[in-house]
Amino acid sequence: SYKTLAEKLDQVTLTFHRAEDEPGTPEPFTETSVNVTFENHQKLDIRINSYTVEILGTGVGEVTRQVTQTVTGKRCSNEPTRSCALDADCLVGQAIGTCIPSASTVVVLLADFTTKNLIIPDVEPGGKTLDVDLRFFGSDVTGAQWQARGSISARFDNFDNCGCSLAN
Repeated sequence: SYKTLAEKLDQVTLTFHRAEDEPGTPEPFTETSVNVTFENHQKLDIRINSYTVEILGTGVGEVTRQVTQTVTGKRCSNEPTRSCALDADCLVGQAIGTCIPSASTVVVLLADFTTKNLIIPDVEPGGKTLDVDLRFFGSDVTGAQWQARGSISARFDNFDNCGCSLAN
């Protein structure tokens, strides 16, 4: 069974980022991806091996995708390749460094062409904002299984051949 991050003393923080659109540029019909930043607060690296995407309220269902990404664990400020749990783990000679969390980014495909083709006919004129649930699965070198959850809101609309532009 998977352990949720809440069952561990340390945690991984998920942060979602969306690339900024150029104002006034029509949106091409493309797959939609986001960058998810994982901040690992434990000593060990975590290997993310899959994630699920569920766009709620669409009837499309949950989609599982495979990915291979290492979420780096905490590292010493004075020796960046050294794993640490505490500042005391960062003793180099007489100097103690700071044990700091590491951030790793994973590109997540939210909606491929097939998914968009299923959703777009159901959006009303003016678009529709839908909640997207994400779950990430992985393990560390001890074999402990990890699961992290997150959600975002995504706007779906049919800009294909509309002669319109995105709002500034």
